[in-house]
Amino acid sequence: MDFEKLHLIKRDARVLKAYLFNENDINDWTKLIVIYNIYLFMLHYFIIYMFVDYFQYSQNNFNDDYRKTFIMFFVICNLQNTYKYFILNVSKIDYNLGNSIYKNTNEYFI
Repeated sequence: MDFEKLHLIKRDARVLKAYLFNENDINDWTKLIVIYNIYLFMLHYFIIYMFVDYFQYSQNNFNDDYRKTFIMFFVICNLQNTYKYFILNVSKIDYNLGNSIYKNTNEYFI
């Protein structure tokens, strides 16, 4: 990750925070959906971390590892869908902000 993109992502996060928590004419349900998408991001990251931690200390039981790998694949696919819905919902608030977030973060999620 280069520092220029990190700086742009931080700037977009500050703008999004201002949209979500300051008084403006944006519908509260739209704000709630964006916050829920952020929550789903964190939840999926935690689940993937738990799977990676499990595989690291696994006892090499093939059936159990195969099942966990299969579930982890669907969690990663669900993370990509959550990312797409997040971009879509942010674009409903501000199209330019959604486009900027997509351009700066798409290489990590797609």
